[in-house]
Amino acid sequence: MDGRAKRGAWLTAGVVAGLLVGSGGLAVATAASESGEIVACAGEDSVLRLPKSAPPSNAPAVNLPGSTPSSSATCADKEQTLSWNAVGPQGPAGPAGPAGPEGPGAGETYQAIGKAGLRHTIKDPATPETAALIKEVPAGSYVLHVDLQIRQQTQGEDPFAFDAECGVETPAGKVTPWNRVAVGEGQEGAMAYTRTVVLDSPGPLSLKCFAQGRSTDAVGKHVTFYHQSLTATRVGKITAYPWPTWWPQSQ
Repeated sequence: MDGRAKRGAWLTAGVVAGLLVGSGGLAVATAASESGEIVACAGEDSVLRLPKSAPPSNAPAVNLPGSTPSSSATCADKEQTLSWNAVGPQGPAGPAGPAGPEGPGAGETYQAIGKAGLRHTIKDPATPETAALIKEVPAGSYVLHVDLQIRQQTQGEDPFAFDAECGVETPAGKVTPWNRVAVGEGQEGAMAYTRTVVLDSPGPLSLKCFAQGRSTDAVGKHVTFYHQSLTATRVGKITAYPWPTWWPQSQ
């Protein structure tokens, strides 16, 4: 190594040493081992030297806080070997970050419009029919909205009173709580309600509806479901709150 190169190496080492050792006039040269340990050699005459990779010598070692003796580099017998870890200890956890963006799929809406004028026969026991069908939705949390109208099929039949009920069947075969509307003789009824549901797997959502007469004379007679629609809006999270104790339970 010529004089300029040697002076450059000493100068570089001196800059590092000046940052690492700030007292006693101690000059240090450093080198990083394969294990991430930093090794420095300190000479008696303050001459800086980079240690070579070799078996450890008998030179005295000084370990800085958080350091361990080096086994991958060595200094001369009359130099001190100093070593410390290149990476410090794990710091404390930082504060919680801001809420992340809305998850994938949230806000997507699926809708089905049922067959116009679905004619339903009153049976005993009641037999639900599909009034509207969304063929496929992904797994996730949904807000469901049902909207339809009901009327008696009056042609050739005497007026009768009946109750109509609708619920949404999930891919798992379960039906959300049924919603009921009462329709008087010769009258029309309307139904609009909202439900929430969490789907563990993808599949269809089916609006199921049926009618029951308020007397046995209604069996075999007909009602018509029309303007029926089923809408499913995917949301990020559903938080359920308990039913107020002061509010009467729905029947």
